[in-house]
Amino acid sequence: MSASEVERLEWRAGLQDVIRVASETRRYFSTPSGLGLATQFESDLAAYSATDDLVPYFGDHRLAHTEAYFQLQNAVCLAYHGFYSQAFSTLRSVCETDTSASLAS
Repeated sequence: MSASEVERLEWRAGLQDVIRVASETRRYFSTPSGLGLATQFESDLAAYSATDDLVPYFGDHRLAHTEAYFQLQNAVCLAYHGFYSQAFSTLRSVCETDTSASLAS
């Protein structure tokens, strides 16, 4: 694939918009109100990660927790880049994974 074909693909996929949105998100997180939200995101991810010690290392419980944690990280990343509906869908998946894992135990 040539460089021009790659550029055309990026343009069709809207990657320039993603780069712009990520830049705007970073700029917002640098403001006083955005810094509070960024801190909350970091705190929430750290809290979820801390629950790792509570999940037993045997059976299927571990897999559900690990999957939910990676999905949570993905949701934050998707939202950061402006993919809000996909981030919401991913968060819903996190809730369903955690709920089904806790019901099974």
